[in-house]
Amino acid sequence: MSILLQAKEQEEFLGKPVVPVFWIAGEDHDFEEINHIFAYQNSRFKKLKLQSNSPEKTPVSSRKIDVTELNNWLDEVFSTLNETSYSKELYQLIKSSYSHDDSYVDFLRN
Repeated sequence: MSILLQAKEQEEFLGKPVVPVFWIAGEDHDFEEINHIFAYQNSRFKKLKLQSNSPEKTPVSSRKIDVTELNNWLDEVFSTLNETSYSKELYQLIKSSYSHDDSYVDFLRN
């Protein structure tokens, strides 16, 4: 969400189209590289990190979602965002889009 807003801001600033690019690091083994986002809060960027109980060298495409951890992380992420008329609907849509059997890649691809 934040990258879409940033792209819109940069497009207005630059006066040119800006296209955000999303990358799913499915074969990456370093979960620490992709397990977080930065949220802008109180005039600073705050790192919001998703925890995982999978072995360290497991490819991201093979890591099953820890639903409890993902729910906690989503709650934290949404708590940093300004509420809009779409926030609750988006929150529910995201929470309904994953299960214990999904990998993180499956979740991000959806």
